[in-house]
Amino acid sequence: MPDVFRPRHPSAVKTHSRYGALAEKAATLTPPDLKSVKLKDPKDYKIIGKSTHSVDNPSIVTGKNLYSIDFKVPGMLYAVYDKCPVYAGKCVGAKLRRDQGYAGRASCL
Repeated sequence: MPDVFRPRHPSAVKTHSRYGALAEKAATLTPPDLKSVKLKDPKDYKIIGKSTHSVDNPSIVTGKNLYSIDFKVPGMLYAVYDKCPVYAGKCVGAKLRRDQGYAGRASCL
């Protein structure tokens, strides 16, 4: 989380506060009584409960949509990155010639 919070309200554009200071101030506030909070009537909702129409929704829902992982071309190769299993570990060697001999491997770097 960023250490600086920049308000979006037009009257507060040139001010800024540290997140910690805002959190301390917020901790001292008492929340309003739930009976005094006026909630929006569900008939006035503009997003919740409404259908979202998009050009590709039917193909996404039915599984017909083509994603980049589904895209294939003739002779296509896949890359695999293998990293050290130990945090902050360093590579001290690799047996590339042995690993290159497996079926389906084009190259090992």
